[in-house]
Amino acid sequence: MNIDIKLHKSDLPEDLDLGNIIAVDGEFMGLNVKRDPLCLIQISTGNSDAHIVQLDREKYDAPNLNKVLSDASITKIFHYGRADMAHIKHYLKTETNNILDTKIASKLARSYSDSHSLKTLIKEFMNVDVSKQFQSSDFGGELSPAQLKYCANDVIYLHKIHEELNKKDGFSTVNLCRNLNHYIPETLKTDEVKVNHKSFKKITLEKMNTKRKSKIKKMRKKYKILLPFSLVYKLIVAIRNFLFDFEILKSKEFSLPVISVGNITVGGTGKTPHVLYLIDFLMLNILFCILNIFFF
Repeated sequence: MNIDIKLHKSDLPEDLDLGNIIAVDGEFMGLNVKRDPLCLIQISTGNSDAHIVQLDREKYDAPNLNKVLSDASITKIFHYGRADMAHIKHYLKTETNNILDTKIASKLARSYSDSHSLKTLIKEFMNVDVSKQFQSSDFGGELSPAQLKYCANDVIYLHKIHEELNKKDGFSTVNLCRNLNHYIPETLKTDEVKVNHKSFKKITLEKMNTKRKSKIKKMRKKYKILLPFSLVYKLIVAIRNFLFDFEILKSKEFSLPVISVGNITVGGTGKTPHVLYLIDFLMLNILFCILNIFFF
């Protein structure tokens, strides 16, 4: 594939028309938002083109880019965009609106696979092997042609992936994950969000007031007391599953589609906001639906 790569210094051109659906990705020096600066933003219109903005890390003055990212009329396709959006919010001081994440969409539409990486999706849908050799390279200096091609590869296939995922389900599964980040609890949407779970918990606690910290510490002590009860609970669930596996307890079938949300942990994983999003979506798109929520 011939890729039309355009490198822009500091910002996008003012008169650039990108259309109403674009693919977006970012490159940064690491996953620590405050420590590791945002270096590049890549954008593709889906026509084998890539606009790569090399940001001025002294000023981060990019009004044209900010206008595009914040424009709710333009759909932005990301692949696992949480870290990208955290860096964009912290350094460019803008909210990214109208987001569609193909990794979340892949988990919904490709339940037959446990691999949802960008490399995997490109191989499955386009039969193209892309190199991740430059994933950890230095994007803060002069960019080589190989680095530019790597950056372009992160966005030029996302439109096609979006289309293919849409074909996987008659209810347009991909749209279930549109703007799903708006339904994530607010503590997960901080500027300092990190992929590293331990660092994330530390930062979250630091931002809480003293009274709330004290309450959380007391709750953690209570969790230890509840440990024996959790073992009993686990035993009951195991017996229940055994009875269903051997058809001693019978499963029921319904004529309407059933969506089951849960089956991970008892609480705190975001099941409730996810169900609220599904209700909003399904009320507009499907006449009847049963939401069956399991807490085990």
